[in-house]
Amino acid sequence: MWIGYYEGMIASDTLLKTTLPDLTFSDSLWIDGTKTNIKLLECKNGHTGSDLILLLPKEGIIFMGDLLFVNRHPWSEDGSPESWPQHLQRLEKDKMYSQYVPGHGPVGGNQEMKLMINYLKDVPQLVRLGIEKNQPDSVIIKTPIAEAYKDWWFGNFYQPNVSFLCAELGKNKTH
Repeated sequence: MWIGYYEGMIASDTLLKTTLPDLTFSDSLWIDGTKTNIKLLECKNGHTGSDLILLLPKEGIIFMGDLLFVNRHPWSEDGSPESWPQHLQRLEKDKMYSQYVPGHGPVGGNQEMKLMINYLKDVPQLVRLGIEKNQPDSVIIKTPIAEAYKDWWFGNFYQPNVSFLCAELGKNKTH
């Protein structure tokens, strides 16, 4: 799956030029335009150590980047199992927004946002239950995908996500 991605990076290496930013910010940045205003918001420790989303308040739209996958299993190994769903819950509660442009998948609404939040809670809960039952990671990893997420794309991310969570959540396991 990743071969084409890495081949593209190698092929374009000589064409790309790294440019340092002209403007940096912490937390958030408002940009006031003549037709609309946007807000850039950092969501630390979500899908990665530092995710950035773009909010269009007047339009009720948020460009979520990889904080939101619609009908697709996310890649969790670079994220925070605790913070990621908290970011989504905070955004979902803000009734100013009703359309979410994901990093992967079609544009979604509140239902898709809630489903992603549920995924980010359900999969760690499945791992916690396995840990509580003293199941080895190899058994927990083989737990089938829940029915609600079974037809999602990127199903091959599920087992690595569970494996990552076994390592993360199993750190506090007593022996």
